[in-house]
Amino acid sequence: ISTRIGQMETEVEAARFLTWRAAWESDTKGPSPDYFRRWLHAKFAVANATQRLVTDALPACGLHALFRKEGFELKLRDAATAAIMPPNSGAAATMIGLLTMGLDPQQAPSLRLQEPEPAMAS
Repeated sequence: ISTRIGQMETEVEAARFLTWRAAWESDTKGPSPDYFRRWLHAKFAVANATQRLVTDALPACGLHALFRKEGFELKLRDAATAAIMPPNSGAAATMIGLLTMGLDPQQAPSLRLQEPEPAMAS
């Protein structure tokens, strides 16, 4: 259990550091592509850490923790949605990659919004 707790604490600290860094960059430099990339790093790290923390804590807490009165099942459900909250983890990772490569995410075909095809009149 101590190994698992150590891993969980390290992930929380890493996510916290990335969040602080994004906030500091926002406060000192204002909006910029670099700040946006830092914010995406923090969002991605927090979402993934949240999921892993709850998933890793479950074996330590035991099956009894899943009973509704304990409240752990609610945390498990909440953690499962962290990675799909906009931008979802996949989109965040894609945008991080594009920004890291010096590309504009708005020009990426996979992220470009397309207008729906007009309905054909019968």
